[in-house]
Amino acid sequence: MNTTNRAFPLAAIIVTVALCLNVAPAQAGFDKGNGGDVLICTISTTATVHLLDEVEAQYEWAMSDLTRPATLDERLTILERHLPDLAQQIRQERPWIEQNLHFVTNAKLTDLDDDQLYWLPKNCARAQVAIQNPIGVLVDKSLWTPMSTSSQIKLLSHEILYRVLDRDPRFNSTGRLPSSRPVRFLNALLWSEDLEKADLLSLRPKFVSLGLERLLMSGE
Repeated sequence: MNTTNRAFPLAAIIVTVALCLNVAPAQAGFDKGNGGDVLICTISTTATVHLLDEVEAQYEWAMSDLTRPATLDERLTILERHLPDLAQQIRQERPWIEQNLHFVTNAKLTDLDDDQLYWLPKNCARAQVAIQNPIGVLVDKSLWTPMSTSSQIKLLSHEILYRVLDRDPRFNSTGRLPSSRPVRFLNALLWSEDLEKADLLSLRPKFVSLGLERLLMSGE
Protein backbone atom coordinates (compact mmCIF):
# COMPACT_ATOMS: atom_id res chain seq x y z
CA MET A 1 0.00 0.00 0.00
CA ASN A 2 1.36 3.39 -1.02
CA THR A 3 1.24 5.77 1.93
CA THR A 4 3.84 8.30 0.81
CA ASN A 5 1.38 11.14 0.23
CA ARG A 6 -1.19 10.21 2.88
CA ALA A 7 -1.79 13.03 5.36
CA PHE A 8 -1.99 12.12 9.02
CA PRO A 9 -5.77 12.23 9.74
CA LEU A 10 -5.44 13.73 13.20
CA ALA A 11 -8.51 15.94 13.15
CA ALA A 12 -10.70 13.19 11.75
CA ILE A 13 -9.60 10.82 14.49
CA ILE A 14 -10.39 13.33 17.23
CA VAL A 15 -13.84 14.20 15.89
CA THR A 16 -14.89 10.62 15.22
CA VAL A 17 -13.70 9.07 18.45
CA ALA A 18 -14.58 11.86 20.87
CA LEU A 19 -18.22 11.40 19.94
CA CYS A 20 -18.34 7.67 20.58
CA LEU A 21 -16.62 7.00 23.91
CA ASN A 22 -16.73 8.51 27.38
CA VAL A 23 -16.03 5.62 29.73
CA ALA A 24 -13.71 4.70 32.57
CA PRO A 25 -10.79 2.48 31.51
CA ALA A 26 -11.71 -0.48 33.68
CA GLN A 27 -15.19 -0.57 32.16
CA ALA A 28 -13.70 -0.84 28.69
CA GLY A 29 -11.24 -3.57 29.61
CA PHE A 30 -8.14 -1.44 29.22
CA ASP A 31 -6.70 -2.08 32.67
CA LYS A 32 -3.68 -3.94 31.29
CA GLY A 33 -1.42 -3.29 28.31
CA ASN A 34 1.15 -0.82 27.13
CA GLY A 35 1.27 2.63 28.69
CA GLY A 36 2.13 5.87 26.96
CA ASP A 37 3.46 8.45 29.45
CA VAL A 38 3.73 12.20 29.65
CA LEU A 39 5.54 14.56 32.01
CA ILE A 40 3.51 17.40 33.51
CA CYS A 41 5.97 20.17 34.31
CA THR A 42 5.04 23.25 36.34
CA ILE A 43 6.90 26.56 36.38
CA SER A 44 5.31 29.15 38.68
CA THR A 45 1.63 28.50 37.98
CA THR A 46 2.00 27.33 34.38
CA ALA A 47 1.84 23.61 33.63
CA THR A 48 2.94 22.07 30.35
CA VAL A 49 2.52 18.49 29.12
CA HIS A 50 5.39 16.72 27.33
CA LEU A 51 5.56 13.25 25.84
CA LEU A 52 8.06 11.21 27.85
CA ASP A 53 9.70 9.93 24.67
CA GLU A 54 10.72 13.47 23.73
CA VAL A 55 12.16 14.36 27.13
CA GLU A 56 13.94 11.03 27.51
CA ALA A 57 15.55 11.47 24.08
CA GLN A 58 17.58 14.34 25.47
CA TYR A 59 18.12 13.18 29.06
CA GLU A 60 18.71 9.48 28.45
CA TRP A 61 19.82 9.02 24.83
CA ALA A 62 21.51 12.38 24.08
CA MET A 63 19.59 12.66 20.83
CA SER A 64 19.16 15.89 18.95
CA ASP A 65 15.98 17.98 18.95
CA LEU A 66 12.79 16.09 18.09
CA THR A 67 10.62 19.17 17.54
CA ARG A 68 11.44 19.90 13.89
CA PRO A 69 8.13 19.87 11.94
CA ALA A 70 7.64 16.69 9.94
CA THR A 71 4.95 14.19 9.03
CA LEU A 72 5.09 10.54 9.94
CA ASP A 73 5.33 9.66 6.25
CA GLU A 74 8.41 11.85 5.90
CA ARG A 75 10.07 10.19 8.89
CA LEU A 76 9.24 6.71 7.59
CA THR A 77 10.92 7.55 4.28
CA ILE A 78 14.12 8.28 6.19
CA LEU A 79 13.73 5.24 8.46
CA GLU A 80 13.35 3.04 5.39
CA ARG A 81 16.92 3.82 4.34
CA HIS A 82 18.24 2.27 7.54
CA LEU A 83 15.61 -0.20 8.78
CA PRO A 84 13.31 -1.02 5.85
CA ASP A 85 11.55 -3.93 7.57
CA LEU A 86 10.62 -1.78 10.57
CA ALA A 87 9.35 1.01 8.32
CA GLN A 88 7.14 -1.47 6.49
CA GLN A 89 5.77 -2.89 9.74
CA ILE A 90 4.90 0.61 10.96
CA ARG A 91 2.98 1.28 7.74
CA GLN A 92 1.10 -1.99 8.13
CA GLU A 93 0.06 -1.37 11.76
CA ARG A 94 -0.66 2.35 11.44
CA PRO A 95 -4.29 1.99 10.20
CA TRP A 96 -5.22 -0.19 13.18
CA ILE A 97 -4.06 2.45 15.66
CA GLU A 98 -5.80 5.24 13.75
CA GLN A 99 -9.07 3.31 13.59
CA ASN A 100 -9.04 2.14 17.22
CA LEU A 101 -8.11 5.31 19.08
CA HIS A 102 -10.56 6.25 21.86
CA PHE A 103 -10.54 9.45 23.90
CA VAL A 104 -11.62 9.31 27.54
CA THR A 105 -13.00 12.26 29.48
CA ASN A 106 -13.78 12.59 33.19
CA ALA A 107 -11.71 9.52 34.04
CA LYS A 108 -8.09 8.74 34.83
CA LEU A 109 -6.31 5.85 33.16
CA THR A 110 -4.84 3.10 35.30
CA ASP A 111 -1.17 3.84 35.99
CA LEU A 112 0.92 1.05 34.44
CA ASP A 113 4.32 0.30 35.92
CA ASP A 114 5.99 -0.44 32.60
CA ASP A 115 8.07 2.67 32.01
CA GLN A 116 11.32 1.72 33.83
CA LEU A 117 11.82 5.41 34.54
CA TYR A 118 14.13 6.15 37.46
CA TRP A 119 14.46 9.91 37.14
CA LEU A 120 12.28 12.98 36.69
CA PRO A 121 13.19 16.53 35.67
CA LYS A 122 12.73 19.13 38.40
CA ASN A 123 9.13 20.27 38.89
CA CYS A 124 7.78 17.46 36.71
CA ALA A 125 5.49 14.52 37.43
CA ARG A 126 4.76 11.48 35.28
CA ALA A 127 1.20 10.68 34.18
CA GLN A 128 -0.48 7.94 32.13
CA VAL A 129 -1.77 9.40 28.87
CA ALA A 130 -2.54 6.23 26.90
CA ILE A 131 -3.12 2.51 27.37
CA GLN A 132 -3.12 -0.04 24.56
CA ASN A 133 -4.39 -3.60 24.53
CA PRO A 134 -5.79 -5.88 21.79
CA ILE A 135 -9.04 -3.88 21.70
CA GLY A 136 -7.51 -0.50 20.95
CA VAL A 137 -5.91 2.55 22.55
CA LEU A 138 -7.46 4.71 25.25
CA VAL A 139 -6.17 8.29 25.50
CA ASP A 140 -6.78 10.64 28.42
CA LYS A 141 -8.24 13.68 26.66
CA SER A 142 -7.40 16.02 29.55
CA LEU A 143 -3.71 15.28 28.94
CA TRP A 144 -3.95 15.01 25.14
CA THR A 145 -5.49 18.45 24.64
CA PRO A 146 -2.65 20.57 26.15
CA MET A 147 0.00 18.57 24.27
CA SER A 148 1.49 20.17 21.18
CA THR A 149 0.43 18.78 17.81
CA SER A 150 3.98 17.47 17.42
CA SER A 151 3.73 15.56 20.70
CA GLN A 152 0.30 14.20 19.80
CA ILE A 153 1.62 12.72 16.56
CA LYS A 154 4.60 11.23 18.38
CA LEU A 155 2.27 9.62 20.91
CA LEU A 156 0.45 7.89 18.06
CA SER A 157 3.73 6.70 16.54
CA HIS A 158 4.68 5.39 20.01
CA GLU A 159 1.51 3.31 20.04
CA ILE A 160 2.15 2.08 16.49
CA LEU A 161 5.68 1.02 17.42
CA TYR A 162 4.43 -0.78 20.51
CA ARG A 163 1.95 -2.74 18.40
CA VAL A 164 4.70 -3.60 15.91
CA LEU A 165 6.98 -5.05 18.58
CA ASP A 166 4.16 -6.67 20.51
CA ARG A 167 2.96 -8.56 17.41
CA ASP A 168 6.45 -9.51 16.22
CA PRO A 169 7.26 -13.05 17.48
CA ARG A 170 10.96 -12.13 17.62
CA PHE A 171 10.22 -9.83 20.57
CA ASN A 172 7.01 -11.08 22.12
CA SER A 173 7.94 -14.58 23.29
CA THR A 174 6.33 -14.12 26.71
CA GLY A 175 3.03 -12.66 25.53
CA ARG A 176 3.87 -9.10 26.51
CA LEU A 177 6.77 -6.67 26.16
CA PRO A 178 8.59 -6.25 29.49
CA SER A 179 8.50 -2.44 29.37
CA SER A 180 7.82 0.50 27.08
CA ARG A 181 11.45 1.69 27.19
CA PRO A 182 12.48 0.05 23.86
CA VAL A 183 9.41 1.62 22.27
CA ARG A 184 10.35 5.07 23.57
CA PHE A 185 13.90 4.69 22.25
CA LEU A 186 12.72 3.71 18.76
CA ASN A 187 10.16 6.51 18.73
CA ALA A 188 12.77 9.07 19.76
CA LEU A 189 15.13 7.81 17.06
CA LEU A 190 12.37 7.95 14.46
CA TRP A 191 11.79 11.66 15.08
CA SER A 192 15.35 12.74 15.87
CA GLU A 193 17.55 14.50 13.37
CA ASP A 194 20.11 11.84 14.30
CA LEU A 195 18.19 9.38 12.11
CA GLU A 196 19.35 11.14 8.94
CA LYS A 197 22.97 10.33 9.77
CA ALA A 198 22.30 7.11 11.67
CA ASP A 199 25.24 4.72 11.91
CA LEU A 200 23.80 1.32 12.75
CA LEU A 201 27.18 0.04 13.89
CA SER A 202 27.52 2.76 16.53
CA LEU A 203 23.89 2.31 17.57
CA ARG A 204 24.25 -1.44 18.04
CA PRO A 205 25.13 -1.27 21.80
CA LYS A 206 21.92 0.65 22.52
CA PHE A 207 19.85 -1.74 20.42
CA VAL A 208 21.41 -4.73 22.17
CA SER A 209 20.90 -3.28 25.66
CA LEU A 210 17.20 -2.83 24.88
CA GLY A 211 16.76 -6.24 23.26
CA LEU A 212 16.28 -4.72 19.81
CA GLU A 213 19.29 -6.19 18.02
CA ARG A 214 17.04 -8.29 15.77
CA LEU A 215 15.88 -5.12 14.07
CA LEU A 216 19.40 -4.46 12.83
CA MET A 217 19.41 -7.62 10.71
CA SER A 218 17.38 -5.84 8.03
CA GLY A 219 19.55 -2.74 8.03
CA GLU A 220 23.08 -4.12 7.95
